[in-house]
Amino acid sequence: MQAFHLIHKEERRLGRCIGLSGLVSWKFAIVGASFPLMAPRNKEVEAIAIPPQAREGLLAIVASYRDNRRDTMYHGFLLAVEDDINLKDPWLPYPDRPCQLYAEQHGHLEVEIEGELFTTLDPGWWNHAGSKTDKTRHLVDGDTLCQYLVRKIDEDAVRAAATAHEEEMQTRERLPELEQRLARAKQELAACQSNLCSVHAELDSTRLACHTAGLKLKDITEATTELLAEARKRWRKSRAFSAAIRNAEEKISQNA
Repeated sequence: MQAFHLIHKEERRLGRCIGLSGLVSWKFAIVGASFPLMAPRNKEVEAIAIPPQAREGLLAIVASYRDNRRDTMYHGFLLAVEDDINLKDPWLPYPDRPCQLYAEQHGHLEVEIEGELFTTLDPGWWNHAGSKTDKTRHLVDGDTLCQYLVRKIDEDAVRAAATAHEEEMQTRERLPELEQRLARAKQELAACQSNLCSVHAELDSTRLACHTAGLKLKDITEATTELLAEARKRWRKSRAFSAAIRNAEEKISQNA
């Protein structure tokens, strides 16, 4: 089926954009684009504005329609975008860069590179009956695959994007564990801070006790010093009194 049967195209002079909208009850979802496009991916929209491209551009979309029986029909399209959008003739991939656009469930795009599949299909569907394969799969965003298909990037860039996405997914899978570890660390930190407050309180109490003891020691030292001084005075007086007695006794004995 040709895209112009399902999609209405309107050239908008303002801003030199080309507007696309679904006909009647048809909607479409963007799987990927090889050029910057301010529109959500893999979500049904009724219209988008597409800027003309100076060189070959690729837009992968899926049109959907729900009939009176609540059954949904899907059609996928690879559209060439340059100064205009060709809705009559589908974009054809280069022979050395084959691809497959699947229309079901908002669609997904797959590209095979050296026996490995790079796909936009959610990993939860990889083992689905219609998606089983013996080939290794890697999850990549549709924009990256569209750029690869029009030769904007090479195989290494696709692999790098897949690796980055896999690392991000692994990090997200570990996120609950990391959050639990962070919560435990916060609890341990709170306990340490509580213990530290107790130690500070004990230290302050000890310092106060030492200060009080120091004051008491000072008072005792001063009192002892005073007593010693008084004892010395009394001892001196006692010696003088003894000497006076001895002198008196000597005089008495001399006069006798």
